[in-house]
Amino acid sequence: MTSKIFVYPLGAGQDVGRSCILVQIADKRIILDCGLHMGHNDQKKFPDFPKLQKKYGNRPMNEVVDLCLISHFHLDHIGALPYLTETMKYTNPVVMTTPTKALLPYMLEDYSKVIIETNKDSEDKKTYLAYTDEQIKSCVEKITTINLHENLERSEEHT
Repeated sequence: MTSKIFVYPLGAGQDVGRSCILVQIADKRIILDCGLHMGHNDQKKFPDFPKLQKKYGNRPMNEVVDLCLISHFHLDHIGALPYLTETMKYTNPVVMTTPTKALLPYMLEDYSKVIIETNKDSEDKKTYLAYTDEQIKSCVEKITTINLHENLERSEEHT
């Protein structure tokens, strides 16, 4: 029996930035990367999660996505991860390599500092989006690491 594979870009479909692709195989949905677009200072900075939720009946992200798999630590691949875990309240598995997890908090903290400094004199403080140190820490605590050539078996908790 063959399963249909469905691919749905949530960002980066035709440009660089906010890399995030949903892949559905049978009844399992996986997000590949969760990046942000450095050229935007509003919600367009993030993958289009509200559109994804609407596509699946406005359900919470935990009911829409089974796994988030991160390829590497560049901001256009990891920059929206705190948005997914802390704002969208996604708590299903987030998996990446140990080096990517090690560099992720430094990349996100640096990004936040640059955004805050760049916009410190902005009249509209809502035009930029940065993360708090607490949001970054909470996001990092939710990550599972995997080594190259390693297999992870799904736990009963997330089946």
